[in-house]
Amino acid sequence: MEGVSYEIHITYACEGEEPRSHICASNTTTAVLSDLKSGMEYNFNLTVVLPNGSCSKTSSACVHTKPSAPGRVKVTDVESRSVTLCLERPVSMEGVSYEIHITYGCEGEDARSHICASNTTTAVLSDLKPGMEYNFNLTAVLPNGSCSKTSSACVQTKPSAPGRVKVTDVESRSVTLCWERPVSMEGVSYEIHITYGCEGEEPRSHICASNTTTAVLSDLKTGMEYNFNLTAVLPNGSCSKTSSACVHTSE
Repeated sequence: MEGVSYEIHITYACEGEEPRSHICASNTTTAVLSDLKSGMEYNFNLTVVLPNGSCSKTSSACVHTKPSAPGRVKVTDVESRSVTLCLERPVSMEGVSYEIHITYGCEGEDARSHICASNTTTAVLSDLKPGMEYNFNLTAVLPNGSCSKTSSACVQTKPSAPGRVKVTDVESRSVTLCWERPVSMEGVSYEIHITYGCEGEEPRSHICASNTTTAVLSDLKTGMEYNFNLTAVLPNGSCSKTSSACVHTSE
């Protein structure tokens, strides 16, 4: 076709929409078509057209566009062993069959995965470690394996609570508290915060390092009932549930 004047006419469409067209000059060998829907199968038909309207036979190609990514991901209901993810559905994917694939993990463990149906906007992931930072990566995946770009979120799970608290060595002005370390918190930086008080006085606090399992509190009043509340606290301020004990100081 050297020296012949012609154009390349491209017509294309997917199910449920009117065919569209794009015209290229004869010296063109590529075309970018950017008005497509996500996750749809498109048929592209190319013909050579002379100035008098005479057309060549058609050359064709077919392809699925990639799905659009899940929208903004928010992490809610953060607990020591679970989190809830809330996600916005991928845009312009009505009528398209797809799944949401979630991959997640923390330092020192292999990545895990969770698959949600396309009509899902929340996912509860409940096999997490306490006090660890998790990265969550979400993609939309078509039946043919084509994946969207990734939407991500990051959160640190809450610490687990101190174990059973016992009060020993009760004196008139002091007690000794003993507790079990929070479970599954090996390698996690945290403190044990103790708040305590009796009727008629402001609560006081005492902080212990993570390797501590006892504390002597010696500024107490004689013959009073004291409540002791213990929580594990991460450097970011995230707190565990409370473990408690109650005792009367001696007269």
